[in-house]
Amino acid sequence: MKRVLAIAFQAAALILLGCGGGSAPQEVEWARDARHESLAVTDSIGIETGDSNFVFGQIAGAAYAPDGRIAVLDMKQKAVLFYSPDGSFLMRVGRQGSGPGEFLMPSSISFYRDGSMVVGDAMAQKLTSSMPRASTPAAWRASSPPRRSLCRQWTAERSSA
Repeated sequence: MKRVLAIAFQAAALILLGCGGGSAPQEVEWARDARHESLAVTDSIGIETGDSNFVFGQIAGAAYAPDGRIAVLDMKQKAVLFYSPDGSFLMRVGRQGSGPGEFLMPSSISFYRDGSMVVGDAMAQKLTSSMPRASTPAAWRASSPPRRSLCRQWTAERSSA
């Protein structure tokens, strides 16, 4: 028991000594003239209960489409929800599954200038690209897990599922 108390006392003393009382942080010279900006919420999309088009499960990402629409990637719903710039619901794209246009765990979203949307699916290890006028989205799967690189190498094989 004495040994446990001695170890606990030593650990507490080390923690207290580690929180030393150095001088207050000093302002960095280059930051003195920096412009300071603040953010304020001016509008929002989403509610806690009610219309399912405005109730989110787990937002994995959001992006502006080139045409001004707002795309919200919901990981729980396995879908991308589109809203107009004023916040009106427009459409839902995607559902749960492993085929084209379906997601297992959507994790990222991005748009190209031409309006093409790309959604990364971490669980299925694929990228799904949806063209503005295409009837079926294209999907690319990861060729293999990375060995020594942090980046995955993607193959351009179209998904047949």
